[in-house]
Amino acid sequence: MIHRWGWLIAGFFCILQVAGCDKPAATSSAAPRATAKSEKEDHIHGAGPHGGAVFDWGPYHAEFCVEHPKQEATIYILKTDMKTHQPIKVEKLHLKIKDPVFELDLMAAPEKNDAPGTASCFIGKHERFGKEQEFGGTLSGEVEGKKFSGDFQELPEEPAPKK
Repeated sequence: MIHRWGWLIAGFFCILQVAGCDKPAATSSAAPRATAKSEKEDHIHGAGPHGGAVFDWGPYHAEFCVEHPKQEATIYILKTDMKTHQPIKVEKLHLKIKDPVFELDLMAAPEKNDAPGTASCFIGKHERFGKEQEFGGTLSGEVEGKKFSGDFQELPEEPAPKK
């Protein structure tokens, strides 16, 4: 009888694992600088390797980062491990911000390890990024003839845990 319950409990946890996000969450002992909720899939990825908000973007992940003093947004394209840069053959991506409403193109800014003709980093400037707030919006672009779009919403920072 106890043996049968053990199998039932193990099966239940396997079902929970399969039903959840198949992409591992970022782990850190410090409070994340930014996290994002994926609006279509209702799960949270946590902070990315650059402290930004990670979200699903086609077969990739993307990380949205803002430098308020520079009035600049950066998108990093990441592999499914949400840590490793994924260079893509694209010159620009399009970013629509919901509040305040504005749009801009992010231009390729290849990293030193990106292959020639590819980029894993895209940067755009707009004066509205100078305001400190949680941004949300949509990233769109076309990679090798396939159109991708992904929604994100930054969440407020969580306070650091008390020791």
